[in-house]
Amino acid sequence: MLKVLGNPSKVLIPKNNGFIVRSKFVHDTDCEVKIKIGSISYNFKSWFLSGGTLIEDLKKDSILQYLKLRRSSSDIAIITELGGEVKAETTIYEMVYLLEGQGRGEEGILLNNGFANIFYVRDNAHILRSVFLIWDERGWFIDAHSIMDAHRGSCGCLVFSRV
Repeated sequence: MLKVLGNPSKVLIPKNNGFIVRSKFVHDTDCEVKIKIGSISYNFKSWFLSGGTLIEDLKKDSILQYLKLRRSSSDIAIITELGGEVKAETTIYEMVYLLEGQGRGEEGILLNNGFANIFYVRDNAHILRSVFLIWDERGWFIDAHSIMDAHRGSCGCLVFSRV
């Protein structure tokens, strides 16, 4: 189902000293903004940005791998092939670190061609969700789904996970 991309297929994410999730997700398409966010879905807002302040603290550097979907697949099938939830799970901080490197849709690791970049992240209630980042001319579209939904990652999307 998954096909490892050519070199490089791994990316180093540096540690942080506390990261407030809400501070990075503001709908803003201004020319000067670091991450041009065109739209944030209701699901993402309610699962990750509402309620208490979610703070992520990555105490050591991490390495993520990214793999390309060879065919459309459900989240459960993808997570199973990756080796389970522990291996599939990433963090919002790791996702934002990559977004900041391509905040205006520049070339880089994240796809910027209309295909989704898929991350599996725990929300405010510690439930594993699939988070999709999709670039179009308006900016990044940020969406979230239950991994139990019938929603599928499409062929050509990138999936990020632990090494």
